[in-house]
Amino acid sequence: MLGRLLGLRSGEALAVLRAALTGFLVFLSYGLVKPLRDEVTTSKLTDISDLWTGTLCVALVATPIYGWLAARTSRRVLVPRVYFFFALVFLAFWPLVNGFDPASRGRLWTDRVFYVWVSNYNLFVISLMWSLAAEAFRSEQSKRLFGLIAAGVSLGLVCGNSITAFLVEQLGMAGLLLIAAGSVALAAICARGIIPHSAATSSEQVAERVGGGWLTGLRDLVKDPYLRAVTLYLLVFLVGSGFIYILKNDLVFQAFGEDRDAKRAFFARVDLITNSATLLLQIFITGRWLPRFGVPLTLALVPLVTFAGFGILAAVPLLMVLVTCEIMRKVSEYAMSKPAREVLFTVSGRSGRFQSKPVLDTLIYRGADVGVARGCEALQDAGWALRGLALVVLPFAAAGVFLSWLLGRMYERRATAASNATLSP
Repeated sequence: MLGRLLGLRSGEALAVLRAALTGFLVFLSYGLVKPLRDEVTTSKLTDISDLWTGTLCVALVATPIYGWLAARTSRRVLVPRVYFFFALVFLAFWPLVNGFDPASRGRLWTDRVFYVWVSNYNLFVISLMWSLAAEAFRSEQSKRLFGLIAAGVSLGLVCGNSITAFLVEQLGMAGLLLIAAGSVALAAICARGIIPHSAATSSEQVAERVGGGWLTGLRDLVKDPYLRAVTLYLLVFLVGSGFIYILKNDLVFQAFGEDRDAKRAFFARVDLITNSATLLLQIFITGRWLPRFGVPLTLALVPLVTFAGFGILAAVPLLMVLVTCEIMRKVSEYAMSKPAREVLFTVSGRSGRFQSKPVLDTLIYRGADVGVARGCEALQDAGWALRGLALVVLPFAAAGVFLSWLLGRMYERRATAASNATLSP
């Protein structure tokens, strides 16, 4: 009865449970540390664009190292090793956070390094978790099941946000880091079982390496028209995300000043509202929406919400309007468009999933962040107010709607061709 309600079929429950549990543990750790990271950017001693530039520089170094490792490691081993590495780094921050006075210059630089690290951590671990899911499930299965896996993700975020929102003053940053390290270490153990328990994956396939070289992912993003379209869709999406992030931090500083715990709690509560609403949609709606309405319309939801939200923001430029726009945008992204975007990689091939996708989700993502941040700040320096900045986003949102339709059509052609190849004798 429950399986029918959730859209599960015979033999799928265990694989979905493992994938959802991995997502829960990964995002529990991220939900714990994200408000700590976001609070760093609200200090007037820190420049957001500089932090994003530093994040990009780390991505430039880390991405080819990951590509080299992925080419020489089996998929079943690759992800747990990366997760254990991140758990150790969280532990390494613990003595730094405890060792410096909060007002010291050493703590200021620790916070900056922490921001850069978490900004790369979240993209790598999230990308790899979805790469495993895209490998384990067929295209038809992914439309039904990715919503359930995403529900595990949102539940992890809700739990992490709740712990930080209500216990940050009691546990402190150091205590939250220990919990985050333990959570991602458990995710590493759980991730080993995702592919082997998929009915669509044989033991021989599990042992195979991803293949390619350290620049394979970037090369394929340039050469493959399908992956190029995915990249353009992501770049257009990031314009709206970047403007919201920068504008929100300015308004939050005006509202809370230098009260660090108050700002951390505010960010955590906004995330808690977002992820709670997302969770309900993912459990009961996403798995039915995607098969019924298809990938093109689902991808278009975020650009449509972005267009409406920034249009309202241009008319009513207030913090609560901006936060409401952010919440609506993130709910539609995490509950609908994000699962649909991950479905795209079920027909991209193994190299696309384990080589190109991490490059897209880290190097390209962070490069776009830097470009958007510099552009937004240049407009602010030129005297553009919140109303005018909101209007800048509208044409990019409109372009996102078109790219959603184009990319959805390309996906459907690939999925049909893959299905026909499977049925052919």
